[in-house]
Amino acid sequence: MKYKIIIEELISQEFEVSANTENEAYEAAKENYYNENFVLTPGEVHNRKVGIANPENDSEIKWLNF
Repeated sequence: MKYKIIIEELISQEFEVSANTENEAYEAAKENYYNENFVLTPGEVHNRKVGIANPENDSEIKWLNF
């Protein structure tokens, strides 16, 4: 039998923006991210898990931390 495997990682990286308010900081971060000025490099992994899809039912995925 063949199984589909999904690997998911949650990584983070710190960036700085200049802003007068929290909302401006959010908008600046979003703009920089979508314009590819903020690109996460392989960094600190906070969570890692693998999903195993049931070959008879792709919508049934079992997630395991590893």
